[in-house]
Amino acid sequence: MGSSVRILHVDDDAGFLEVTADLLADENERFEVVSATGPEQGLAVLETDCIDCVVSDYDMGATDGIEFLEAIRERYPDLPFILFTGKGSEEIASEAIRAGVTDYLQKEGNLDQYALLANRIDNAVTAREANRTSERRTEEYETLIENAPVPMAVVSDNGVILYLNTSAEDVLGVTAAEATAGETITDFVHPGDRDEQRAAIEHAVDAREPTATREFRLATVEGDGRTVRGSVVPVTFDSNPAAQLVFTDITAQREREAELRERNQFREAIIQNANVWISVIDEAANVLVWNRAATEISGYDAQDMLGSDEWLELLYPDEADRQEVIDHSTDILRQGDTLEGYETTITTADGDQRRIHWDAHPLQGVSDEYNGVISVGWDITEQHQRAEQLRLLHDGTRKLMEATDRETVADFTADAAKDILGYDYTAVRFVEPEDAVLEPAALTPEVRDALGDRPRYSLDGDSPHAQVYTNDERLRFDNVQEIDDVHDREPIRSAMYLPMGDHGVVTICDPEPGVFDRSDIEIASVLVANAEAALDRLERRQEITEVKERLQSFLRGTTDIIALVAEDGTVAYHNPAVDPVLGYDPDALVGESVFEYVHPDDRDNVREQFRDGLEQADGGIQSVEFRMRHADGSWVWLESQFRTDDQQPPEGHVITSRDISERKTQEQRLREERRRFSALFENFPEPTVSYAYDDGVPHVSAVNDAFEETFGYDEATALGQPIDDLIVPAKKAQEAKEIDRRVKEGDLLDRQVRRRTADGQRVFNFRNIPSQSTAAVEGFAVYNDINARVEREERLERQNEHLDEFAGIIAHDLRNPLNVAQTRTELLALDCDSEHISDLERAHDRMETLLEETLLLARQGEMVSDTEFVPVADVLQACHDMVGTDESTVVVEDDVRINCDRDRVKQLFENLISNAIDHGGPDVTIRVGTGGEDHLYVEDDGPGIDTNDPDKLFEPGYTTEDEGTGFGLAIVSRISEAHDWNVAIAETDGGLKLDITGVEMSR
Repeated sequence: MGSSVRILHVDDDAGFLEVTADLLADENERFEVVSATGPEQGLAVLETDCIDCVVSDYDMGATDGIEFLEAIRERYPDLPFILFTGKGSEEIASEAIRAGVTDYLQKEGNLDQYALLANRIDNAVTAREANRTSERRTEEYETLIENAPVPMAVVSDNGVILYLNTSAEDVLGVTAAEATAGETITDFVHPGDRDEQRAAIEHAVDAREPTATREFRLATVEGDGRTVRGSVVPVTFDSNPAAQLVFTDITAQREREAELRERNQFREAIIQNANVWISVIDEAANVLVWNRAATEISGYDAQDMLGSDEWLELLYPDEADRQEVIDHSTDILRQGDTLEGYETTITTADGDQRRIHWDAHPLQGVSDEYNGVISVGWDITEQHQRAEQLRLLHDGTRKLMEATDRETVADFTADAAKDILGYDYTAVRFVEPEDAVLEPAALTPEVRDALGDRPRYSLDGDSPHAQVYTNDERLRFDNVQEIDDVHDREPIRSAMYLPMGDHGVVTICDPEPGVFDRSDIEIASVLVANAEAALDRLERRQEITEVKERLQSFLRGTTDIIALVAEDGTVAYHNPAVDPVLGYDPDALVGESVFEYVHPDDRDNVREQFRDGLEQADGGIQSVEFRMRHADGSWVWLESQFRTDDQQPPEGHVITSRDISERKTQEQRLREERRRFSALFENFPEPTVSYAYDDGVPHVSAVNDAFEETFGYDEATALGQPIDDLIVPAKKAQEAKEIDRRVKEGDLLDRQVRRRTADGQRVFNFRNIPSQSTAAVEGFAVYNDINARVEREERLERQNEHLDEFAGIIAHDLRNPLNVAQTRTELLALDCDSEHISDLERAHDRMETLLEETLLLARQGEMVSDTEFVPVADVLQACHDMVGTDESTVVVEDDVRINCDRDRVKQLFENLISNAIDHGGPDVTIRVGTGGEDHLYVEDDGPGIDTNDPDKLFEPGYTTEDEGTGFGLAIVSRISEAHDWNVAIAETDGGLKLDITGVEMSR
């Protein structure tokens, strides 16, 4: 069954479409009908489906069948279109034909019409396929001719070009359009071949017979000469007799043939002049090729060898060797395989034995001239000898590497040079660094016999030995007698000098001149290099021995435990330090799992850290701290470290452990101290903030409860904030920055500052305490609230100002009238003698005493500014010397020093001594002692003071004596207040006792 035929049936009657589709399918099983109810739907089907034929009704509403046909012809010019309509007329048929209808068929009321329609459809589709096939074949033929690789031309009887294909254009160098514009084919033929070619064209056209193939030359437009082979055959072109030229460009073939001739000559020259043996034998073992190298190596001339099989007996006198060569050749010819890398030993015409390395290749069907086996041979006699020497050197290297001293290496080197390499005259010299000379270490017997004992050569000299050693280069001399120095080398001529690195020089020589070539230097260098390696090995072995000794010394002497532990934790080695640290013998833990000795609480962590270190392999350091059981059952804190890389010994990982028990104890103490410090910090009574500088500004790290209460910031709010932003008033910002700078530079400050608190601004005494534990600028700021004291001092300052003003009034406004009164009294005493004069003078004296006491009282109330520690005993004795009596006594119960203003305290003690003498008599005893850390007392053994209100004693003007001023104890009270002390009358069985508290004392 052929391929299907897809039919588009367009009709506005859906029922008719269905019937037609069924009946057409019955008529031809290849038919596949696609139905459409109108032209628009039909065009849509054509856009998406592959349709072979369209069947359409005529009358379909807005668009009739003719219009539908025209629309199809615009897009699908050759698509078969059958107008199948019930509205038939000649006019419609004529219009349909003009529109390009394929066939026209009128609907009838019987089934025969569907057989007819099926036939018309089949004919239309078949005709379309036939046209397409014919057009395709015509195009293919034209394409074949046009693109044929063989040049073709059609010419008239007089040679005028009528047609050229593409190949002909390429050969002639002209386009078909240019050639058919009047050119003749003979214009492109070489002048020497034109007549013959013109006659061949005329014969083909006139006689209508093809000519024989001949060779002729072309001259192209570019002027190139081409050689072609072709024939001329008669053809008809545009209904006229013509001739077709078909020719092949054989220029390249002729050039290749010439090149091949030259190549054969060149190949022959290569074969003859090659420096390797090249010979060819045929299947009968006769020589076909025998080049010059074969003659030079074998000694047999080519003229004697060519065409003969005698070479076998000449080269291989031994029958077994000869048969082996014959078998090889037979295998190559029979199997056609190449045989490479086999060696034979030939006998030359002079009777010498030469070792030849062969590559043999079959020559079957390659050349008419040669057919057999081509053999290429390399004379490897010297290489073979060198290889044997190298093998012997290699075998001897093992012995050389087992040498235990330099002397053995030197002897072996000299012996090997003689016995293996065949150098009878060999000397080995080692460098002696201390003397800077090359000292003979080994000489072959031939050297001793011919030259005697050999000298030492200085490294600073100009000898070949020094030059070779210094420059680390090899030297070769064809005649050492040409060396201009003082040393006698007779009868030596040839010499090689070979450096042994930093170890010395080997000299190899011979009595014959020019004996040594490059290959001798190379093979001798192998021996010397082996000797150098052996000496290096000796040095390394010595270094390793020293390193091992140092390592053992280190392992024995270090206090750190060094262990070799496998990946599963098994101990492979422990150094002796495990005994003093853990109490175990170094071998006791070998084979044991180290994890079994780790404290149970630390074991899982140690396992995990060890496993992580094994997995990382990044070259870092894995460290872990844990407790390990001591041999006595106690636990020892260790810190273990090991590298996390893959460069560990195969037995395991090297782990170093250090006893950190003391450090752990210290850390525990430090934690406890920190806890105590934290408690102290939190309970410190003064507001305190922990600070840390960031970008030059102190920030809050922590605050204590007193800070929170005073400044109104809890720690959560203050943490991380700049301290100045929290508590510094705006007007004090610049001052605060200066304080910040000085603290950051390390100054210790103790100064008054004004800060903003929860209750307003207050005055504090600021002190900074820097931290000693870190490199960063950190510490504590303590704010001692001195606001009350400052306010009191300010009040006292104002009071002092008033007292100064009062004292000024006393000193000026009262003293002047008193002085006038005293002067007038003196004058009055001169004028008259009256009993009232003495009373008046006593009254004036009393007024002067009261004036002095009042002035002193006013001045003693000023605040003390400059203080010092003074001994109480010294001050008290000085005061007694000033105001005491011969009978009075002062006793110091406790010899202490008090921080005070020395002058004012003297005034205090003088007033107390005077007061005691006034009330207790001239023989009174005054005692001074201490009652506590800041408690000083002064008492006398007088009658005491009878009063119900002791505080009145400190009021200015209060006295129990008629002659008293009442200022003595008032001055004592003022001096005490100026020192910020408290003074009070103490109860006592007799006498007067004053308690002074708040006194800063030292012993």
